[in-house]
Amino acid sequence: MYKTIGIYGLGKTKTGYQPDFAVIFGKNLLGIVTRNDVLRTLATNPDDLYVSEFMQRKVLKVDATKSLDEVREEISDKRARIAAVYNGTNYLGLVSAEDLNEATAVLVFVQRQQRIKKALRDA
Repeated sequence: MYKTIGIYGLGKTKTGYQPDFAVIFGKNLLGIVTRNDVLRTLATNPDDLYVSEFMQRKVLKVDATKSLDEVREEISDKRARIAAVYNGTNYLGLVSAEDLNEATAVLVFVQRQQRIKKALRDA
């Protein structure tokens, strides 16, 4: 049976960390709802709406085999902020430009630490 979620069920997005939510039916991605979608809807409509009434149905899809740089480039080229990651036809999750920037920063830090450790060992 299809579960319905009202906008107030997503109310914690106003203060929580997670800014984006996948709207899923079974294993299929139907769309996404962002924190901005929720805030805009709450500001313009005080009634409890179904998520399907304001979710974004067009979502950029990227393949899980792509590198971080390839996905970042595709998000930038398509002027998107978020993409749905797929392994073939299987939906895996959402990734945002912010996620990619954070992952890149972590990778740069880890690589720098590895170079320092290697330099200390070799000294």
